[in-house]
Amino acid sequence: MKIKTLFTPFIVGVLSMLVMAGCSGKNGSAGPAGAAGTTGTAGPSGPTGATGPTTPAPVITGLDPTMASFNTVITISGSNFTTTPTVYCDGTPAMLVSHSATQVEVTGCGSTNVQAPYQANVAVLINAQMSNNVNEWIVPSGYIVQFPAASLTGPQGEVYDSATGKLYIADNAGVFSVDNATGWTTKLVPATASCATCTLANPAGITMDNNGNLIVTDSYNNTLVGINPSTSETWYVLGPGNNLLKSPIGVTYSNGYLYVADSGSSAITQISTTTLNAVILTLNVALPSAPYGITSDAGGNLYVACQTNNTVSKIVVVGTNGTVTNGYVTGITGPYGIGISGTSMLVTRAASPLLYTAGLSGGTASQIACATFPWESASHRASSIVSDGSNGMFVGEPNDGLVYHVNSACNVNTYAAGFADPYDTGYANGDIYAVNGWFNSLVYGDAILEIRPDGAMKVLAQIVGQGASVIANPTGNITVGSWAGGVINVSSTGVTSTVFPSGTFNSGASGLAYDNSGNLFINNCGTIAKWNGTTLNQTFATGTDCYQIAYHNGNIYISDYSKGTVDIVNASTGGPVSVYVPSSAGIASNGPEGIGFDMYGNFYVPNYGDHSLIRVDPQGHVTVLVPAATSPMVGPNGIAIPPSQLIYTVEGGSTTSRMWEIAP
Repeated sequence: MKIKTLFTPFIVGVLSMLVMAGCSGKNGSAGPAGAAGTTGTAGPSGPTGATGPTTPAPVITGLDPTMASFNTVITISGSNFTTTPTVYCDGTPAMLVSHSATQVEVTGCGSTNVQAPYQANVAVLINAQMSNNVNEWIVPSGYIVQFPAASLTGPQGEVYDSATGKLYIADNAGVFSVDNATGWTTKLVPATASCATCTLANPAGITMDNNGNLIVTDSYNNTLVGINPSTSETWYVLGPGNNLLKSPIGVTYSNGYLYVADSGSSAITQISTTTLNAVILTLNVALPSAPYGITSDAGGNLYVACQTNNTVSKIVVVGTNGTVTNGYVTGITGPYGIGISGTSMLVTRAASPLLYTAGLSGGTASQIACATFPWESASHRASSIVSDGSNGMFVGEPNDGLVYHVNSACNVNTYAAGFADPYDTGYANGDIYAVNGWFNSLVYGDAILEIRPDGAMKVLAQIVGQGASVIANPTGNITVGSWAGGVINVSSTGVTSTVFPSGTFNSGASGLAYDNSGNLFINNCGTIAKWNGTTLNQTFATGTDCYQIAYHNGNIYISDYSKGTVDIVNASTGGPVSVYVPSSAGIASNGPEGIGFDMYGNFYVPNYGDHSLIRVDPQGHVTVLVPAATSPMVGPNGIAIPPSQLIYTVEGGSTTSRMWEIAP
């Protein structure tokens, strides 16, 4: 339109000139010049174009698998994947394998340098629009680490803080905190903020100063280590090479000073907690023998257990000097741990588990008048003792790896515990459960241990007859079988109810499995019984050992310890039993015990005999995840697989068992 407007006056002018030139009059003069044409005005603007369609943001709805190692193909499900996407794992582009509008496959998430599982943020970028992020577990190939569960192995010293209700334990495995209200035991991990090189080889004694700091003796390194229980910050109160401490055992705090029972020098070391300058306490009379336990009363007097002299000495402290009374308390053979409750002294023996009491005024000690204690046998000993502030006491037992609580009525309970030959482990309610089977007593290791994802542990409940198996039940709680042939249910709060009393299964309820209908199968060492809630049937004979079973897709899988096989039987028909994975296929022939399935149909078998771990896929292919030659595990038992798909197994066979976390 603009072009037409510009050219119209020009055409009219030309035509006028042609007419006048051809028709002029005789001798007439030229006519006047025509007026110049004017430029035309611009035409109206065209209509505004319609807005183009917007691309909706991509949305992620799922990941498969939810946990992956480096270079594992990850399938991302969602919507609006309409163009070639870019997938990021923690901001780093992954390698695209395939894509469609609702599914993207990538690999290359994570890093070969990853040393532990971590949550990576996975996001999809399409047309410059980022999706919602979801978390993906990224683990390195061959990942296996000791899970940081708070498992005691040899408690040697305790201190109780009545203000916070927490008991602090010096144990062979570290320093632990136990919440008196909840029972959760947490390992205090030393931080590096203050002392990057502080280590504890053998924590032996522990006390608390007036600032709430813990002071721990290390009898192997001849050091004192301070710990802030709130922050886990650590520092050396008295570091290596101090030439003062020689095998320190007990420690107590009194009137601004620390007093250390130094067994190697048969002396007491006095340390000012203000200046951190250590000086040997000058005694008017030397101690008669090596001191082990030490405690102090409200007046600042010290009481020292002198093991080889069979006495307790009293030291009256005056400044940096002291007057010692040897033989202040007698009647105890080999006194070791010592504490104070009110006006009474509490003492343990090193060579036996007996407990004694005496007045602070001295004299002959007497055995504490409870009828019996669970640790009273030649193979046990009570190393440490401390008041609970309510006429009761906490007693550490290194051989059991347990701390016991004895109340004023002589009732004994396991207060803090570790793994004691756990036979099985399972997952429920966001936590992992392990069943101990080391002792045949209510108050020993026969307990259900609950382990949180952060590694804290507590005794959920106690059982009778050595725990053998544990599994999540249809109600969301757990079911436990015992070697004594009983089965119980345990709620999330620790309430137990009997399903079958001890002796029901004469060879022990060694393995448990629930099918999709809620029927419970019990391995009775060669016979599997079925319980539908009303009727108990001896379903079929297996001819297998007394170990774990698992239910999957209508079948029961059995780990056979002696044959080194995994057997299979139809859960409905009850037979015949056949070998599913022979020992020749790669499963170790020396002791498979546990068995557990993940969400993808793979099952895992820990091998007690050679310490390995295998995986079997749904097609029966065997992969050795943890080879025997390089395994750090010792006698793994049981399998727990939470939704993260990390694998947890516990070691059996000793009181120093550990839990391991393994990538599939």
